Amino acid sequence: MKPNPTTHATTLRPHRTLLTILATCLGAAALPSQEVPTLLRDLHDAPPTNDGGNPEPLQRLDSIWSDRRSFDVAGGEMHFVADDGRGYELWATDGSGAGTRRLFDIDRFAGSRPTEWTEVRPGLYVFVASTTDEGRELYVSDGTQSGTRLLADLWPGRQSSAPAELTRIGSGAGARVVFSAATGPVDRELWITDGTTAGTTILADIHPTRGSYPEAITADASGTLVYFRCDDGSHGRELWVSDGTRAGTRLVADLAPGSSSSTPIALHPLGTRMLVAAYEPSTGYEVWSVDTKTQAITLLKDIYPGPTAGSSLLGATSWRGKLWFTARTPEHGNELWVTDGTTAGTMLVVDLQPGSASGGFEHAFVAHDQLWFRGTRGDVGAELFVTDGTAKGTRLVADIEPGSAGSSPECGAELPGGRIAFAARTSAHGKEAWISDGTPAGTRLIADTMPGAASSAPSWFTKLGTKVYFAANLENIGRELVVTDGTASGTQLVANIGPERTASSYPTDPCTMDGIVYFGADDSVHGAELYRTDGTAKGTTLVADLYPGIGGSSPAGMTRCGDKIVFRAFTDAAGGELFVTDGTAAGTKLLFDSRPGTQGGLQGILGSFGERVAFTATVDSQNTTRSALFATDGTHVEEVFDLSLNNLYLTTFVALPAAPGRFLFAGFDASGPHFYVSDGTAHGTTQIDFGIRSTTLLSSSYVACFGRLWFTGFDIATGFELWSTDLSSEGTKLFADLAPGNAHTNPGDLCSADNLLFFAGDTATSGRELWVTDGTIAGTRFVDIHKGTLGSYPKNLMRVGHGRVVFTADDGQHGVELWESDGTDAGTRLVADLHFASSNPGSFAQIRGSLFFAADDGLHGKEPWLLPLGGTTFETSPGCSVDAVAPLLEVSSARLGGVQSMHTTMGIHRIGVTILGPVASRRSPLRTDCWTSVDLANAFVLEAWIQPNDARYTCSIAVPNDPKLLGVHYATRTWSFDSGLVSMPRLSPVFESIVGR
Repeated sequence: MKPNPTTHATTLRPHRTLLTILATCLGAAALPSQEVPTLLRDLHDAPPTNDGGNPEPLQRLDSIWSDRRSFDVAGGEMHFVADDGRGYELWATDGSGAGTRRLFDIDRFAGSRPTEWTEVRPGLYVFVASTTDEGRELYVSDGTQSGTRLLADLWPGRQSSAPAELTRIGSGAGARVVFSAATGPVDRELWITDGTTAGTTILADIHPTRGSYPEAITADASGTLVYFRCDDGSHGRELWVSDGTRAGTRLVADLAPGSSSSTPIALHPLGTRMLVAAYEPSTGYEVWSVDTKTQAITLLKDIYPGPTAGSSLLGATSWRGKLWFTARTPEHGNELWVTDGTTAGTMLVVDLQPGSASGGFEHAFVAHDQLWFRGTRGDVGAELFVTDGTAKGTRLVADIEPGSAGSSPECGAELPGGRIAFAARTSAHGKEAWISDGTPAGTRLIADTMPGAASSAPSWFTKLGTKVYFAANLENIGRELVVTDGTASGTQLVANIGPERTASSYPTDPCTMDGIVYFGADDSVHGAELYRTDGTAKGTTLVADLYPGIGGSSPAGMTRCGDKIVFRAFTDAAGGELFVTDGTAAGTKLLFDSRPGTQGGLQGILGSFGERVAFTATVDSQNTTRSALFATDGTHVEEVFDLSLNNLYLTTFVALPAAPGRFLFAGFDASGPHFYVSDGTAHGTTQIDFGIRSTTLLSSSYVACFGRLWFTGFDIATGFELWSTDLSSEGTKLFADLAPGNAHTNPGDLCSADNLLFFAGDTATSGRELWVTDGTIAGTRFVDIHKGTLGSYPKNLMRVGHGRVVFTADDGQHGVELWESDGTDAGTRLVADLHFASSNPGSFAQIRGSLFFAADDGLHGKEPWLLPLGGTTFETSPGCSVDAVAPLLEVSSARLGGVQSMHTTMGIHRIGVTILGPVASRRSPLRTDCWTSVDLANAFVLEAWIQPNDARYTCSIAVPNDPKLLGVHYATRTWSFDSGLVSMPRLSPVFESIVGR
């Protein structure tokens, strides 16, 4: 033991004990002598095919699980969004291959993903689209390239005003479109446009200081009024109405008096009334009726009596001048109801599943003056039903998948001759297109476009003329637009929009655990499912097939959670929910079913904190739904915070590096931003106040560096610039106005690499480039990769070694390729030019001294690749302690012929030891949120200290220049104790090292 700080060196020489330890450190595998990327495995090794144009409806936002079930039809043409290899843009078709064309190309680099195509008047449309320079803004078009332009950049610069819920009111020359848009971080209001820039103005500034956040914008039956919910700062989220003028925009009723909210949902016009489900303290959520002439509001019917329960207009469909919907009662469960807008005319239609069990009413559509829908009955499961509006006239069409499993029909459209086309799933054919005339004998498969149990997954069924169009996966072609007349011979490809290229497995969202990378990929047999790799082709295998068939469960958001990984996946049984894996098929399963049934409730995985993971989900609660923040250790799930109850729109999540096992989350409501610190439990969640800096702190991402949290902050005087905080109001400050005046640096992709902070940012003369700072103004600069004014647009920054990052960039000569940098001009280089155009690398993860990434070399499609990184050291587990004060550890890279240094700051503790040893093959918990990550049975003490006060200790290892040591993998960690060696230890973060060149 040494009483004072020292520097001590230990030579890594052929000592039997030391070499034995190193030999067990996940194997001393030799690495290639040159750091060049190689294809790991061609998972999707089919011959060159068409990737598919992936046609989507225009209202689709960011999820294929949108409520919208059809394309847009206007003027004898159908409009949709598709990708021909140049990004998603707007297309039109008259039903023929020759008549299928792209209307315009707004963003030639990535596609503009247009949505909300809305006709202002004949021949003039407004819609929402994205570009690199303007963000997501409002556009106008006459349907031609030359007649398509930006209508208004409501939030100037690259920030997005994100116009939403475009809704037309009025007619003829006086027609206009109402929508919501943001002009700042917390300033979303109601806007209106007549299709001209001058005529695009804010309609009403309902909450001038914070934004009212209008939602559920819905026109009445006459098309002269719009109803919506918003918060004016005084009444909570309530129902409002507007006639398109400031004076005519007003509150309809304050159903939940004061600052409480009735939060109206499911607005539906019905004749001279607007029906809406809203909360009122004495009735809970129920259906209310608004007279659109007088704006008088009355309770339609208390369907589920009592203040703690209620009903809503789920699945509402208009037919025969009435509204048909799902409502719940204690006697009947969820069943089909109807209303004509009066209390007497609001009643149960049929108890499809007698008793308190639910028969449901989903995916309803009208065809041949009948209402078709998916219903559930115990003996047949979820199948196709049809009704004439009476209980007696409601019947099962056909038991398509015999037994109680059901075929889960959806997405129907009308064909001539009393027939309908729809999607259904069977064990023999997967999910395919079916036809029915309303009889069991007349219900059959149209065509098995993906033979066998594989699914073509048809969707967006749309009638055009005498035929039905839909999107489907086609064998050896991809997802394209298909047309059918109801016969197998009359079912054919409309146009092969997608580019012909080598099939791709599209590796996504990689996550490393215990030397294995887990990722999502599509091998064309199982669909997109969870895979794992140890860095070898043989060791790259499927973990589990959660959604049998070609459809796939589409795993996403893979996040380390102790000795497991949690992720999002889709199944027929659960919808999109939270799953967990321990790396085995048997250990891959549903972890949390937030909304029991097929709808799915997982909203997003926020990230890890300590050995746990935070996520948000929608849960069913008292006949309505609410959003909440949850935490899980991979086994148990605990609700942390009720977002709906607190009306909090979550914007921020960050694990606190100085307090392992705790995190900060933030969001805003009508009164402004709110910040909370949590340990992952409800009782351990407390609100904190940042005062005047609160708005600035509403960043979507934070990075820990130099003992502070760094983020992109906004200030009126400086715009979007680099800020840092110590989580106090006085300690939250602008780092530097790197783009003085009205310009913005717009920092993004922040990445900490030990003593340097890298980020992408705009420059006045060179476009968007790579920036680096050592925490000082003098030490802040940018690397000009793409000479000139265009910029290289660096993205996907990731630390790969001491002071080193990899990222993607375009230097103007090689396309978007893989780069690395140490922050200097000389140390910034192109790693490899994999494709003559762009290989578009992404999905980075580290595995045993190599970089795992996805790229397309033009020969194999987008597949997993490996790049040996040389000597690298990376943090794999956070520190932990009983009092949130853990020792700090810094470890440099391990390179042949070099010296690896370990720096320890002991903090308040008196005794410390730094240990080095193999990475534990399977970690075991010392206590909650604290795990052993070093194989203690084979580890040894590198250095030990006794200290009288806070001090920094340094030890080092001289690494011999012996090629046999290449690839040796080991872990380092510091343990500290208050006194003796019997107290509960505090542990530093774990750093794993790979010996390299």
